Amino acid sequence: MDSDEYMDEEDRIAHEQDAEETVLTAEVFKRKIRSLDLPKPLCVSADTTLIEVVKKMKARKVGSLLVVTDKGKVEGIFTERDLLNRVLGVVDDLNSAKVVDYMTPNPNTLLKDDMICFALHDMHMGVYRNIPILNEDGTPYAMLNIQSFLDFILDYFPQEITNILSEPFRGERQAESA
Repeated sequence: MDSDEYMDEEDRIAHEQDAEETVLTAEVFKRKIRSLDLPKPLCVSADTTLIEVVKKMKARKVGSLLVVTDKGKVEGIFTERDLLNRVLGVVDDLNSAKVVDYMTPNPNTLLKDDMICFALHDMHMGVYRNIPILNEDGTPYAMLNIQSFLDFILDYFPQEITNILSEPFRGERQAESA
């Protein structure tokens, strides 16, 4: 095969790939939550100090954690929003303040065998960015966050997304003069 034939074949393959439509149907959202690649939740006890909570969240690079009882049941969630809205500028001593006093108690949760569409609905209607996913016995299984959801959806469009420029073209950029 000479170079022209090779290039023609490459063009044909590229056009076929472009012609294949990616379809994200409602059926996809009827799959079980457990089918998603979700991170294990970070869990702490109610008497954990806010400084410990912030350090743990930063170390794990997560935006939320679960507050659990001695029996491992979820009693609350602490998120970046809680930190911004309830702690910063309000709490003077993060070394003594306890997470139980600033968490969101009794968060909305789902079971790992619930359908993905329930999580999408809850995130949309409740404006949640994090939903604790539980085992049947009520213990934490995973944390469904908005990033995991975006990863799941974008996995259906790998070619379309990876072929997009890193930013929209808005004309030639001109150097600013001093």
